[in-house]
Amino acid sequence: MLIPFANRQPTSSEIRKLSYLIGVFGDGFGAEKDKWGRTRAGWKQMERVIAEFFGGLALEQMAVFDVLLPINEYSKIYGFSVKTKSLPSTKFNSLDDNGRVYIELNNSLSKLWNPIKALGFNEQNFKLNTGSSIASEMGKSIINTVQSWYREFNPQAMGVDGALDFEASKHIVISYTTPKKNSDIRYRVDAFNLKFPSGILWEFHSPKCLRGYEKGYQDGPLFEWYGLSGGQLKYYPRAKMASHSSKVFQVPHPKVFTISQRAMEYWPKEWVGL
Repeated sequence: MLIPFANRQPTSSEIRKLSYLIGVFGDGFGAEKDKWGRTRAGWKQMERVIAEFFGGLALEQMAVFDVLLPINEYSKIYGFSVKTKSLPSTKFNSLDDNGRVYIELNNSLSKLWNPIKALGFNEQNFKLNTGSSIASEMGKSIINTVQSWYREFNPQAMGVDGALDFEASKHIVISYTTPKKNSDIRYRVDAFNLKFPSGILWEFHSPKCLRGYEKGYQDGPLFEWYGLSGGQLKYYPRAKMASHSSKVFQVPHPKVFTISQRAMEYWPKEWVGL
């Protein structure tokens, strides 16, 4: 079954639908609010938007995937890991020219350190930057660990019947321009395969950070892991690496309500005299 972003490009009509779903949260009730009082969807609301767009299920909990889409006739599940990131206009504009999107894959130290320690390495090796071979072994370990989470994901544990379709499941990245007073926010959506690129070159960037680079691209890292502070594993794929992408779009502006106005709308009789 052909699904936008999963295994085909989205149509213009589908992007308009997505723009309206995102635009809903400009009504004053979006979780993100800029200094000019405008609201927009926060990251959890964006997960719900993507679930609504696909007709799937937003899991509403910490899990490998944020949204699941059952394909019932094939007993398959498409999983979507949804990420949002505000980018300065210069970086947003460069996405079609080898620019990179931002994905935080994990922020648990123990989940990535335990497999590394099973190989015989520890935090001291990391802190002392002990050689390219150890950097490479650590890098391969963390990538293999994350890939195992995807491949071993069990939808039944989330109450959804079916088997995960690894090839159709994606990282969905919503990038948008940093809000400015007199300009509308621009959005784009890029979908990336769960399988990471091969041939990554790993090096210790500092006593706190391990980096992985693509061969032939030294403009910036593909991966960063902060193995001693915070545990964040960050992934910066070039937008050109996306399997499917939207065109840049803007969202419509709905009527803005205050909390009192919304309460009055819901309970007009009860509100009188309060």
